[in-house]
Amino acid sequence: MFAEAIENFITDYKCAVFSKLKTTDGDYSQLVETRTQRSSDIFTLAQGDATLNKLIQDYVDSVNDVHDKETDVMYAQGMKDCLTLLKLLGTI
Repeated sequence: MFAEAIENFITDYKCAVFSKLKTTDGDYSQLVETRTQRSSDIFTLAQGDATLNKLIQDYVDSVNDVHDKETDVMYAQGMKDCLTLLKLLGTI
């Protein structure tokens, strides 16, 4: 139950951070737009070839899965590091 609550907390805040990032960082917004366009271009090239289309989708899904896992771990580690720092400073 606690692990699920932490996972939901991380997911909610991660979504909020990336949402804010999209509106405040032009470079990030441009990177997202470029990725979206490249993805569309690749799927257009694969149009009509179900095997290639599935291979591309599987690749994109695996890249996204790795990225999501890395982001979750980094966020959780950042929270742990923050708590450690606050303890060292005697704040908590």
